[in-house]
Formats: sequence, structure tokens, C-alpha cells
Amino acid sequence: MVTAIPILDEEGEVSYVVATARDVTELQLFKEELEKTKILSSIYQAQMMEFCEKYLNEIQIVNRSKKMQEVMEVVSRIGPTDVTVLLIGETGVGKEVIANLIHSLSNRKGPFVRFYCNAVARELVEAELFGYEKGAFTGAYSSKPGLLEVADNGTLFFDEVGDLPYELQGKFLQVLEKKNFAE
Repeated sequence: MVTAIPILDEEGEVSYVVATARDVTELQLFKEELEKTKILSSIYQAQMMEFCEKYLNEIQIVNRSKKMQEVMEVVSRIGPTDVTVLLIGETGVGKEVIANLIHSLSNRKGPFVRFYCNAVARELVEAELFGYEKGAFTGAYSSKPGLLEVADNGTLFFDEVGDLPYELQGKFLQVLEKKNFAE
């Protein structure tokens, strides 16, 4: 693309012409890329709507509000990924339902395992999470795998994780960081 601006002398006659030439090939490529992105975006929106109608009706998630629709959009994006997710919300808002939905959308082959942190005595939480060997303590007549092992290749949902004893929260954080619980 060429743009020219005439420079006039005192009598109004063209004295010079300043011309600039610009290669618009890159601009054209950007426009084409933008069009492709718009098409992909509309396809994505249609797929989101299909997802919402198909799956959310099956599991009965009410998502009429703008905020819940945003949550469902995030769920659909993170479901197929292998990431650790922290769901925050008041009791009864459906964190477990959302966690289960994320699990069902994932490629995880293992089970969805629930652990209600405030439903287990503080002294038994570590044994429940990490398991124990036969004879490890009084009453341990057989070995038992911990929930971290049971949920291997799956999802472990911690309800009320803030109720875990502080010393276990540190161990749990190490498990999350290392993605491994073996000593």
C-alpha cells in the first residue's frame, strides 16, 4: 500500500510528493488469523452451549446466573487438563458437584474419592490419607491403603480442607507439590 502527500510551494503548485510504502502482507495475515479466531470462537461458544445443555441437565446443575455460566466455562476448560484445582465457597454451594464434574470431564482413569476432613478424628486423618501397614499401631490387624493411593490416577476431593490439622496441611501441601506421597 502506498500513501502520498503533496508538498506545495508558495504558489500552491506541487513542489514535492512524500510517499510512504507499506507492506500489508503481514496485516492481511493478521486479518485472516483474526477471522479464523472469530470462527473458532463461535464454534467454541456453540460447543459450550451444547455441553451445558447435555451434561449439566444430566447432573442437575443450576447455571442460569452469569457467574455460574462463567464457572461452567472454566470447568469445561480445566476438565481435560491435569491440574490441581482449589474450589472455594461456602458450605452447600456445590463444590463437590463441580469437582465431580471436573473429574468426569477429565482423562483420569481412577475413581473420584471423597474425604470429609471434619468427619474423621484428628488422630486418624493421617492413617486415612496415607494408609498403614499391619501392626503399625494397636488395632491395625491388616494393611490398609490410604485415600491418596486409592485415588491414584483419579481425583481426591477434600471437603473442608481447612479443618485438617496444621501439621497434616504441611504434609498435604508437599504431596500436592510433588504429586507423589511415597516417603
